Amino acid sequence: MEVVENVITYSISKHASERYASRIMGKEDNLDVNRFVTLNEEKIQADINKMIEYGSLIYQGKQIQKDGKSNMIDVFLKDCWVVLADSRTKNVITLYKIDL
Repeated sequence: MEVVENVITYSISKHASERYASRIMGKEDNLDVNRFVTLNEEKIQADINKMIEYGSLIYQGKQIQKDGKSNMIDVFLKDCWVVLADSRTKNVITLYKIDL
């Protein structure tokens, strides 16, 4: 009998897609970023979901914004990349590289 793990597929916000293009793929100007995002939506979706699947959940809780509002977020760490996702909607908000 084979055990199949239940994997959640996250949606990717426009902002996160743009950050992927600029921070991971090295696209520098807005035209290149937008072109890459438009041509590579499926790759971006797959790659970021793999970062979440194979990463570690390092924080789950409130994120308080400048306006005082808060969201429940999940923060994943994969190698030197941090991915922030909305806990409720399973939508990736942003990602960034850390240097420890």
